Amino acid sequence: MLYLWCYAVSTGEQKITDEIRKKAIEKSRELYPEETEIFECWEKCIEIYNAGFWNTPYNFNEIIQFWNTDDPFTRDQRRKTLYSCTTLLNDLLTYGHFHKWIMYVMEMIFNPEIYAVIRLLLATDERTEEERLEAAKQHYQTVKFGRIDKSTAESYGVDADTLRKWLNGLPASIFEKEIPVPTTKTEIKAEKIIKKFHPDEHDAYTLIRQNLEIYNAGCKAAVKKCVKQYIKWGERFHLLENLRQFNKLIKSNLGNAYIREHFLPSVSSEIKPLFEMFLKCIPDKIEKSDGDLKT
Repeated sequence: MLYLWCYAVSTGEQKITDEIRKKAIEKSRELYPEETEIFECWEKCIEIYNAGFWNTPYNFNEIIQFWNTDDPFTRDQRRKTLYSCTTLLNDLLTYGHFHKWIMYVMEMIFNPEIYAVIRLLLATDERTEEERLEAAKQHYQTVKFGRIDKSTAESYGVDADTLRKWLNGLPASIFEKEIPVPTTKTEIKAEKIIKKFHPDEHDAYTLIRQNLEIYNAGCKAAVKKCVKQYIKWGERFHLLENLRQFNKLIKSNLGNAYIREHFLPSVSSEIKPLFEMFLKCIPDKIEKSDGDLKT
């Protein structure tokens, strides 16, 4: 009875609040019409952001389940995608690329489930900034052949002056001329051309495009919070330490059977589904049904 009374009171207060808010906005519109219009526009943007936030998996177990879907074809395709993304992530980390830039790359193939896994794995990177920059310097000197442009600098989290310093002492034969930073993207060119033929519709296009970015920002905010909470919750089970050890075992090519026999038994049952999910994404296991996998 107490619960029902509290619910009725809270609901009643909410109705009163909404009614007062409505009258306040009406009065504001009477006194400040332009400002009220802007306020209502912002309210709509907030609503779109919240829609993106709450339409994204909020519990990491939901994300694990996404990769373990019951449909065999969908499951296999998703696991192949996850394996490709985690392999790419390992390469980018090895090359010393900047964490924020890595997330930018991953956003190009973004869905919340991939974004969440990549953010989780990034948290296992134990290198100091000095160690990362040294790896970036070595990669730049051997692969980039003297490219000095904004995108290359941003990928390593440095500026153009740092790239020039990294080139000091290297043979001049590997140098390229400085590459100008492209200022116009293909999609901007396309937009300008389309605007010529549909000038009256450009504002509507811009509005919806902005809304897409706002919705996407809400999705990413939800994923960040989900991963942060999962890491915090997993501290008692040594989540990050186990992920680091797991990654070393995968790179050592000891095989899934070895990992299942010597590593998985030491992992807490609370976080074991995560590691079982990763094992099922390794190519030689993707082609087999879950019934062939011993957990």
